[in-house]
Amino acid sequence: MKNFKKVKTIYLILTLMFVGIIASKANVNLTALAVNSEYLISGRLSVSNPSAPTKFKFRFSLSRTILPGAGINYSNGAATVTLVHRYSATLEGNEISVSKPISISNSNYNNGGYTDVNNSEGELPAGIQSGSLLIKLTYYNTDQNKTITVFIPQTVVNIQYNPPAPVPVYQWTNNNNGHRFGMTIPITSPIWNSRGIYFYAHNVQVQGSVPVYEFEGHVNDAEGQPELFGDYVSYYSTSSQIPTVLPGLGSGWSTNTPKVLFYAFPTQVEGTIPVYCYSNEQRNSFLFMATGEKPSNFTTIGIVFYAYPVATN
Repeated sequence: MKNFKKVKTIYLILTLMFVGIIASKANVNLTALAVNSEYLISGRLSVSNPSAPTKFKFRFSLSRTILPGAGINYSNGAATVTLVHRYSATLEGNEISVSKPISISNSNYNNGGYTDVNNSEGELPAGIQSGSLLIKLTYYNTDQNKTITVFIPQTVVNIQYNPPAPVPVYQWTNNNNGHRFGMTIPITSPIWNSRGIYFYAHNVQVQGSVPVYEFEGHVNDAEGQPELFGDYVSYYSTSSQIPTVLPGLGSGWSTNTPKVLFYAFPTQVEGTIPVYCYSNEQRNSFLFMATGEKPSNFTTIGIVFYAYPVATN
């Protein structure tokens, strides 16, 4: 009698395990997930500018299970698919949606029980430059008789930060009013002399960089007349505060909001060099130099930022 009860107990446990296995069987399965190749570097979604959203396109495939019995009959494959981001693929509760929900109906599946969805749009929010992308799948589970939502961390696309290459910054010099920088090829001028590419910086903000602002001013002599070599002066700073007033009757800095000319580093990072600022207030002249050698009759203001040098042979 005891043996019978033991066998019955074992049979009951096995039956419950079998029922549990059946109940956990999915009606809809994710069979593939990928980001389009043009958005990848080394198989990872490339984020080049973390201060802005990263847009991309992705694709995925679903399958639906075959129901038991004669013939080939498929389970209900209706589902909603959303691409989500997690910093850790297996850590639940920290996900955010990076695509709109995509509805899949039974008519989307082919005769083999598969459906492929291509060129779906995704957008990684600004500030995210690591983690993983995975699928959030919502469907009606006929075994459990309810709609369930599952995350599928077994198939992910990882994210990698890839800062863009720095771009050339050109310099003009003037015998009286110092230096100017620009992001385009210099144009020959009788007042400003081109020095070509002076250093390299970023035209978008990258990790650790700060904006470098360009201030424009006009300068006159003590009698209020334009300076001999032109009445234009420029100044560069990592601060958006307007510089001090320029000497000379009617001289002054523009009160317009300064523009961000490029992005550089406030402290030295690997491969960068310091760019110094020197001033001669009597001449309303500012020099920005990467040599560290103070010109005569100029006062050292200090290091303004760090940038990448021009390669030398």
